[in-house]
Amino acid sequence: MKADNVSRWFHRVGALLGRRVSELRQVMSHPELLDWIAFHQLEPWGDQAANWRAAVVAAEVANVPHVAFGNRAPHTAQDIYRRCFETDEPQRQTGAQMKAMANAWLAAVQAGSRKG
Repeated sequence: MKADNVSRWFHRVGALLGRRVSELRQVMSHPELLDWIAFHQLEPWGDQAANWRAAVVAAEVANVPHVAFGNRAPHTAQDIYRRCFETDEPQRQTGAQMKAMANAWLAAVQAGSRKG
């Protein structure tokens, strides 16, 4: 593992545990750091994991109007993640786009309540 990756992992673990990096470097062994890296691969934490969870929820919500009318769900979590979190410039919706999305969602909810 490169030195800059080791430093990055000390920062990640330090942020998670609320400890200073210098403190962790004194008390944490290399095998323990490797255990933290393995744990992160099994159960990711931090901003990237939170962003993925947000993208999953956003895709589900964005797909409500489409699925309610029996259509294919066009939005994937991966698409939303790329659009929202892998760009330097956040894409902003216009008022008309927000209104159209809200109207489509409301129509889907109303259609669903009429079925049940």
